[in-house]
Amino acid sequence: MNTIKLLVITRENEADKSYGLGKTLLPFMQGLQARGHQVVYFSKTASKPTHQRWLPCFISGLRPFFGFTAPALAERLIQGIAGGRHASRIAATHVWLHDPWMALGYKWGLWSRGCFKKTAKVFISEHGLGSFTWAVSRDGLTFSPRMFRFLLALERRALAKADKVFVPSKTALDALSRDLAWVQPPKSCVVLSYGRPEAAFDQPIFEAELDYSLFGFATRPQVPVVLAVGRISPAKNYPLLVDMVHLLDQQFPLGVQLLIAGGGDAQPLLDYAAAKPLKHPLRTAFVADMNQAYALAQVYVSGCAIESFGQANREALAFGLPCIVPSAGGSGEVLSCGAWLVPANAQALATAVSSVLSSPTQALFWKQQAALEYEKLPTWTEILEFFEQQLLDD
Repeated sequence: MNTIKLLVITRENEADKSYGLGKTLLPFMQGLQARGHQVVYFSKTASKPTHQRWLPCFISGLRPFFGFTAPALAERLIQGIAGGRHASRIAATHVWLHDPWMALGYKWGLWSRGCFKKTAKVFISEHGLGSFTWAVSRDGLTFSPRMFRFLLALERRALAKADKVFVPSKTALDALSRDLAWVQPPKSCVVLSYGRPEAAFDQPIFEAELDYSLFGFATRPQVPVVLAVGRISPAKNYPLLVDMVHLLDQQFPLGVQLLIAGGGDAQPLLDYAAAKPLKHPLRTAFVADMNQAYALAQVYVSGCAIESFGQANREALAFGLPCIVPSAGGSGEVLSCGAWLVPANAQALATAVSSVLSSPTQALFWKQQAALEYEKLPTWTEILEFFEQQLLDD
C-alpha cells in the first residue's frame, strides 16, 4: 500500500483539542498513523515564534488595504507561510489546510524555500456554513461590499487550485456553492463527515468521579443544568441562550443553571447575563475533559443557527442527553431525528427546554431518540477509509 506524509496545517492551538476543530482532527490523524502513514500536526502553537515576530509587520502592511480585516488575514497568511516552509522542510507529500485564506500564504512559504514547482497534493477544508469569508463575517469581522467580493474571489481561486476541497455536510456544500456562485460544485469538492463520538451509554461517569470545582460549583447544582459547548464567539450566539434562561426563570419554578463549556473571552457575555439578571448566574469554563460537562447536564442546547456540522451536538447524543438545537443550518442533516429542532429564538428554545425538564416522559423520549440516532452514525473506521481513499486518489 502507498504511504503518505501528511502535513495538517491549522490555526488552532493546543487548548482547542478539547472541542471543535482541534478535537475532530485527532481521530483523522491517529487513524492514518495506525494505517502506516506519517502525519505531522502543525498548529499555531507550533509556529508561535513566527507569529510573534511577524504579526505586527503584516498587520501594518495589510491595514491600508484591508482595514479591520488585516489582523485576521495577517494571522492566516503567516500560518500559511510557516506551514509552506515546514512542508518543504519535511518533504510532505500531502498538505491539508484548514482554512482557505492560509492557502494564500502556503505558496509564499514554499517560494521562500526555493520551491517553485508543486511538491505535494493540497487539500483545503471549508468548515463553515458556506464560504469562509461569509463565515468569519458571522464571527465578528466586518467588510465593505467591495472587500467582501474581493475576498470571495481570492477564496474561489484558492479552492480552484486545490486537489480536493472538503466540506463537513451536504448543507454546507450547498451554501458554499451559493456563496461562490457555482452552478454545480467542482468534482474536487467532497463531503467529508466526522465519525460518531465514543459512546458514554456503557461507560457512565459516576457521581464520585465528577469534579464540580471545574465549573465553580462546591457541590452538584440543585437546579437542572442546561449545557452548551464551544468557544465563546459571536457565531455561537450565546446571548440567545441567556435570553432563553431569562424566560425559563419566569416560567420554570426552580429556574435552571446555564453552563457554557468552552474557551474565549467570556466577560462581555457574563456582563450581558448580569444585566438580565438570572436566578442562577451564568457559568462558563474551559475544561480539558469535556465528559465532565456532559455528565453534569440534564439537557444539551445550542443557539447556533449556522452550524455546518456541530460535532459537540453529536457528542451530546453519545451521552444520551435530550438535545435541543436550532432547526437552521446543517443540524437537521447531522442530527436527523436524534434532537428536537426548533426555531432559533429564545421563546422556542425555552418552551422546548421547559417541556423536557417538566416531563419525565418527554425527557425519556429524547434520550431514547439520541441513543437510536447515535447507532446510525457512521463509525470513524468508515470515515477514515473514505478519507484515506480521497488522499490516495489520483
